[in-house]
Amino acid sequence: MYKDILQKHNEKYDESEDIPPIHTLCQYLREGILGGLDHGLPEDKKAVADIAFSFKNNEMVHFLQKRAKLLNKHDFEGASKIEKEMTELKNDNFDELIQPETFWLTFMHTEAKQSALDKAEFKFENGLSVSVK
Repeated sequence: MYKDILQKHNEKYDESEDIPPIHTLCQYLREGILGGLDHGLPEDKKAVADIAFSFKNNEMVHFLQKRAKLLNKHDFEGASKIEKEMTELKNDNFDELIQPETFWLTFMHTEAKQSALDKAEFKFENGLSVSVK
């Protein structure tokens, strides 16, 4: 889904700008969700304070923790082995590691939050949808 969103969204913007993909995704989600809120809601109430993402990177976090413990014990050989495993994981699963799994959107006003909760699902122009909980 992430790649589809970025590809479709980038068609609308000048790709010569060096914008990180996650910022493009934030912009896409912000526009899609705010545009789908109750049309009776005043525009000054439609504002997003923050968007945060979670990633499916548990295995990489585990490696980082293990490496930190080894470095604290001055076991540089063991840490080097872990780094090789981390590099292998990154090389084999890069797309999955950088693809957001879930996102949290914080609204500036409770009216916008309630409008989003009332809708429960937002359909985007490219046919993708986002469920709201």
